[in-house]
Amino acid sequence: MFFKSLQAAWDGALSLSKSRWLTDLIRPARQKPSARHGVTNFTMKKHIALGLVAGILFLAGCCTTHKTARWEYKTETLYLNANLDPSDLNANAKDGWEFVSATPKPNDPNQGAVVVFKRRIQ
Repeated sequence: MFFKSLQAAWDGALSLSKSRWLTDLIRPARQKPSARHGVTNFTMKKHIALGLVAGILFLAGCCTTHKTARWEYKTETLYLNANLDPSDLNANAKDGWEFVSATPKPNDPNQGAVVVFKRRIQ
């Protein structure tokens, strides 16, 4: 089988003119225009490398633990008709309590409000 294909190739080469047969043997295959200037295209390698880097960064982000803050909350009722003493609020601040919100009590004749404070648990 091999000898038959070799014989067919030889017969095909002899049927060409001498000049064309020699130029086909001597001249290498034509290069792409970008390869003539030293530029090569590694598109598949770039995509594989980009996929690996993205996967590693994704896994690294998933594996890191984030320390979440834990809070404790306290509520107090303050009345707007009464004289508010700033020293009470300052004492809360010195203990680490932060103001979160104030919600008025509905239908309260003394105009009271529920005040919520929070502080980080250590």
